Amino acid sequence: MPSFYADQNFLNIVYAVDIAIENHFKGLLFLGQSNRIVYASNAFAMRKRSDGNNGELDLPFLNYRLNNYEPGIRTWWNLSSYTQGIYVPELEEKVRYAPITLTYEATFWSHRVDELIYAISEMNFDADNTTTLVPTVEIDSLDFPLSALLTYTGNQYEPVYNEQDWLERNNIHNITLPFTIETMALKTNSDITIPTEVILDLYAFYGDIDDIIT
Repeated sequence: MPSFYADQNFLNIVYAVDIAIENHFKGLLFLGQSNRIVYASNAFAMRKRSDGNNGELDLPFLNYRLNNYEPGIRTWWNLSSYTQGIYVPELEEKVRYAPITLTYEATFWSHRVDELIYAISEMNFDADNTTTLVPTVEIDSLDFPLSALLTYTGNQYEPVYNEQDWLERNNIHNITLPFTIETMALKTNSDITIPTEVILDLYAFYGDIDDIIT
């Protein structure tokens, strides 16, 4: 079903950020295997993983989902850039921007405790580093890279879920890893789209883009 806002472009920033997130975590936790990442809330992660994997969970895997979109770091805000924009010579026009904070929920699931400890160790090292992702959007056929800072906001080892008995019977371990992304929303008189490569990545990850927009 086409979007009511078919001529609007603000969602493209989120799509590009999601791809950057998945590229980061597939390298950090899954030896480059993107099929171990699903876009789903913590509450529906098991169902989404099973539905998209022929009824199998095939642990380990990671789920994540956007929970909030709000104004970002105030010190990044600039009145001139917000109201008038900055001139980009390659585009021969101005691009307006404003900082935004994207908040995500996420959980890592595994059968083995040693896999859980491995994931915790990798995420702790990642948290001690300033992790900068580089999502890319396309403006008038030119790639426009953005800086996006990833910050973990409180990992929790083996949290209690409503399905806790089911998890214990099936020997499934987990760690929640909520995080935020600090980046920029863009506005321009030109069309802002997702680069073709990113679109192909979206379909590779989700199968159908409707999975993440509905």
